Amino acid sequence: MSICDLPPELKGTILSELADDKTALRCCRLISKDFESIAAPLAFKILNLSRRQGCSEKFTELLRGGSSILNHVKEIHFSALETQRHVFQADDIDDTIAMFGHLSEFPDLKALRLYFHDEFEEDVYEIEYGDMSPIRALQIGIFEALADSVLRNHLDLQELEIHGLLALPNESFHLDGTGLLFANLVTLQVQLVTTDAEYFDFTDEDYRTFWDVDLAKVLGAAQNLENLILISDEDTCGFNPQGWSRISLPNLKHIRLESIVFTYIQDFEQEVISPDYAGVEGFILRHGPSLESLDLSSCAIEVAEGDATPRTWAMIWKIFETSLPRLRSFKYDPLPGQHLPEDELCGFEGYVFYLEECRFVHDFDEDPVSATLDRVAYASLQRVIGDRRIALGS
Repeated sequence: MSICDLPPELKGTILSELADDKTALRCCRLISKDFESIAAPLAFKILNLSRRQGCSEKFTELLRGGSSILNHVKEIHFSALETQRHVFQADDIDDTIAMFGHLSEFPDLKALRLYFHDEFEEDVYEIEYGDMSPIRALQIGIFEALADSVLRNHLDLQELEIHGLLALPNESFHLDGTGLLFANLVTLQVQLVTTDAEYFDFTDEDYRTFWDVDLAKVLGAAQNLENLILISDEDTCGFNPQGWSRISLPNLKHIRLESIVFTYIQDFEQEVISPDYAGVEGFILRHGPSLESLDLSSCAIEVAEGDATPRTWAMIWKIFETSLPRLRSFKYDPLPGQHLPEDELCGFEGYVFYLEECRFVHDFDEDPVSATLDRVAYASLQRVIGDRRIALGS
């Protein structure tokens, strides 16, 4: 029996083992029509784009040729990382942006993953981009092109990942097409880049505009969203009333937040937080009817100066026990408290205070709360979740 005589199921099994070897898959297309029908969707499932010189030209050739490859592409990965700290010939930013105006020509495209620098470079300017850096011009231009593509043609993305999104005002987030783009998403992952300056001020006007207006605008449009991952590279406040109090996503099942600070709240009953509250807690509780998993790793509570009875994780986790009835998974790491011997310099995990003209810091002179009570509450929440899974047979 020759390889061509193998049953289709066995051919599929063999080729699935080569899923990461694009060269081998493309060669397998030449064996027979059966192999081509199985290998082609695997070989061309992911299309990689970048700013390397010639990429935009090859992309244009692919479109002009009316290639059947277009029908197999389900994911597009774009990387601007090759330009970081390297000098080489790259496509013009305008040529790179133009590619994103044609993504609707891929009929089965479901996922777009964008990889930008993970370091802040807003102080690097070029005259042709006015008062912004090339990377910021690139990011804004890409979303303008995507918005235009959505309005002109059908672009039904279900997954969007943005790694290295600058936390600066982004007018492209207010375009009608951008709202429609986010409206169809099922999964959204955003990893933010703030600043590498010595002093970081989360109250900076541009930074707050991004959080309270721009990011809130597109997230509020994502009414089909089921999975949200939001990662900050700095401990930061978000979820302020200006935009976040109105955000309610009826299908949201999974939330992962990283380096988000639960801010100090004056004049409230510490044992009760309403879902109408605009902070992080309110955002989470508003999605209690649908929320199944929650990851708050590296998040912290702000302890205000002079606050003798700060809000604690024990209080919050107790609320989660009863207010998130569908929760099946909860993660928080590292657990509150010190994780090094007392004679070694160590911050108190899980809590921060704002050092004026600096960042949020963990270095308390004295423990701000009882880490033991927090850990007891964490264990209690995990028991409740475990019992819930057993009761549901999951």
